Amino acid sequence: MEDLSLSTERLLAHLFEPQEDKERLSVTDRETVALYETLYTQWMENVHLTDAEMVAFAMKEFNCSRRTAYRYIANTKIALSTVRAAGRNWYRHTVVQMLLKAYAMALEERNIRAMIAAAEGIGKYTNLDKPDVEAIEWEKLSPQTFEPTADTALLGITEAEQSNFDLLRQQLERKYKLPASHPAGIVLEVESEEAP
Repeated sequence: MEDLSLSTERLLAHLFEPQEDKERLSVTDRETVALYETLYTQWMENVHLTDAEMVAFAMKEFNCSRRTAYRYIANTKIALSTVRAAGRNWYRHTVVQMLLKAYAMALEERNIRAMIAAAEGIGKYTNLDKPDVEAIEWEKLSPQTFEPTADTALLGITEAEQSNFDLLRQQLERKYKLPASHPAGIVLEVESEEAP
């Protein structure tokens, strides 16, 4: 994981492992893993919480300084990013969770309009209001085949034009052909212009 110390990355690899698998960790490491599991779970269950609210939660829950809490939250966000790999999908999930809560509240209050609005929002953010896109069957697609050819007629070049190209090629060869005794192998012809 990016931006993590090796020790923190090693600890986060043990998140939510069975307790017997954590026995090989030191007591301090087990406590740190439990701390990250608590923060991870809190944020997954309450997706609407801001960083500041999570810092306050960490300070209260673990009796730590603000600086330490920010470090815990930053590491938790990196761990969550593996779950939230595509940011857009994470925000879609967040919106759907909030809309489900709004729907539940509207249902409790028997507010039909709010229920419909929440249901429409869920449909919009999950793309249920759009037709399903059929999957492309990549196996059935084959790349276009090309055959190499020297036939210039395929480009629309006539025989007469072809002979003009041959003549031009010969002229350029004579103009830029190197004498056998030339050491550099490159001849540059520069026309000199007199300054006014």
